[in-house]
Amino acid sequence: ILAGLVLSLIRLLAAPRGTSLKIYERSYKEHICSAFSRPEQKKEKTKLLKAIKTYNEDNYASAIKQLDALSEKANSGDDICAVLMFKALAQTDAGLSDDAISTYEELLKYDKKRSAVWSNLGILYMKKGKRADALRCYTSALELDKENPQAWNNLAQAYLTIGDWQRVIEPAKRAIEINEKMHQSESALSIALFALGEKEESKKNAENGVFVLA
Repeated sequence: ILAGLVLSLIRLLAAPRGTSLKIYERSYKEHICSAFSRPEQKKEKTKLLKAIKTYNEDNYASAIKQLDALSEKANSGDDICAVLMFKALAQTDAGLSDDAISTYEELLKYDKKRSAVWSNLGILYMKKGKRADALRCYTSALELDKENPQAWNNLAQAYLTIGDWQRVIEPAKRAIEINEKMHQSESALSIALFALGEKEESKKNAENGVFVLA
């Protein structure tokens, strides 16, 4: 079975040279929150946005280095959480899963109420075969934000990988209801319905999703 886990932060395409850093500030507003927002922190805010831009340009090692340097200037909870969030994302995309897990866990010491953090941490646990930890993380993500389609999708994928077909259905449907472009959930739902013998329903649902049966 081909499963599709989805990060809760959507990467931006690298902006053309000369594009204002404001595009990153607007796009990631929910995750930057009030980080480095005091008047005397303008330099640090610019450095954060440049690090986010570097991450979006797939230069993960440089982004991590920039964020590590910036962490020395982080004072408030939002300062620290913004730095750690994008550091964990860069580590994840760089293939440094263990480091990313440690970074997310450190972030949660400062703020346990970020749905995206729990959902992304669940993905890392799932990829390491720690399904119980992954399910715990997805549940925490949804307790904080029931409208998080990525977390619903990831919960469906977790049940899909262990062949718990019946439990795939509700979270997959919820993900699709919230975001009709959640094709990974359409695929999961189609596979589950097929496995449960509901072949006609599976076929109807598969029109927009792509799935592989093994």
